[in-house]
Amino acid sequence: MTGEGLRQVMLVVFGIIGGLILLLWVPKSIQATEARLVEQRAIAVQQTVTSLRVAHPTWSQHDCELVAAGKVTLGMTADMVRASWGEPRDVNRSVGSWGVHEQWVYYSTYMYFKNGVLTSWQD
Repeated sequence: MTGEGLRQVMLVVFGIIGGLILLLWVPKSIQATEARLVEQRAIAVQQTVTSLRVAHPTWSQHDCELVAAGKVTLGMTADMVRASWGEPRDVNRSVGSWGVHEQWVYYSTYMYFKNGVLTSWQD
């Protein structure tokens, strides 16, 4: 084999080895980046939960965690839903001897409140 032929073979071998190293290293690098992002998100959610607990001492830890995650559940107050999802696009109110019923409109989701407590929703 000539010097040039040997050189070409070595380049191919080194290219294959380099590619294998890259294949082994990149997934670990991506996993590490994903793990850091998950950890940063968890820290941000916990900071939000802490802020909510300070601002709303009557809210339970569980309710603060739901609000921080942008979730709603039956029995939440109107303030909790507003903190979780933001201001509704529209509010329709009915007032009678039974109390106050409200329908909050969030694009394709309708939330129904009875006297300030979430009783149902439709999406």
